Amino acid sequence: MAFFFKLGGIYNISYSAWKTNPTRIYVFILFGNPVLPKVHALNLGAKQLSMYDKAKIIHTIVRLSKIPNISTYSGRLLYRIFLTYLKPQIGKCYRTYFHQYITRASLINYGINKKEDFGPNDLKVYNPNMLNEAKRDFLVRILNMYSKRGVELHDVQASLAKIQAKIPTQPGVVTPTKPNATPQTPTKPSDETQTPGQPTPEKSIEEQTQDSLDKIGY
Repeated sequence: MAFFFKLGGIYNISYSAWKTNPTRIYVFILFGNPVLPKVHALNLGAKQLSMYDKAKIIHTIVRLSKIPNISTYSGRLLYRIFLTYLKPQIGKCYRTYFHQYITRASLINYGINKKEDFGPNDLKVYNPNMLNEAKRDFLVRILNMYSKRGVELHDVQASLAKIQAKIPTQPGVVTPTKPNATPQTPTKPSDETQTPGQPTPEKSIEEQTQDSLDKIGY
């Protein structure tokens, strides 16, 4: 089964085709839709990262999470932001993972999103054992402490309970209504005409990146 990973969320995953990290694979999602075979992400637990590198990445994620409407940003734009200011670190932790080799996964931190951005279907990607395991890790504890967006098990369970709760519906008796014999008077179209405005030109990736960086104080 392919998992759907929400953009900007942070997950603990098990990957059967690992090369350097058999465990502690904590991925910040840049693209996680299973319509494509690969997940694009930053592995915050990569062995190549020093503690200084990890601290810089966590700091940037926390700053990005404070930008209004950050959850609407594309993975491409987020990657450009990270690459602009964390190029050495991104070179050490950027990863792609084939969906077919991801055997288990659990959401552990909302990342740049707010808790309200995650619907019940988004919260289906969770494993209580993996969540508790990650929460004992020093790196995840630091991430949760500074971001204040760590996932709590009771919140996930409450959301899943809403999905599982089914209210039985009984067939009702529909009473046929008599059609209205009074003809409807057609409304006269308005003589007022609206002049369409000029479309606002869409900003380039570079302009969006610079706007984002200005907002977080870089």
